[in-house]
Amino acid sequence: MGNGSGSSGSGPNNGSSTGDRKNAIILKGYVFHHEDSCPNNECQLKQYKSSVIQSVKNKKNSSSTQKRHNAMKENTDNQALLL
Repeated sequence: MGNGSGSSGSGPNNGSSTGDRKNAIILKGYVFHHEDSCPNNECQLKQYKSSVIQSVKNKKNSSSTQKRHNAMKENTDNQALLL
């Protein structure tokens, strides 16, 4: 158990987790800024952001289409009960 062993410098009480969190936030800010401002349309970060946005739009459209389909089916079922 010489110098360098033990919990000094590696535990949650030394403030490194706060520094790591701050660095992660700064890094994300740089990445987000680059995605928005990069003039290169072949930039992988820019393409990734576009694909994420497109998949979210597709998921929302699919969800709303499914809701409309279910509503129409329910309406048809209700009409069949009335007959």
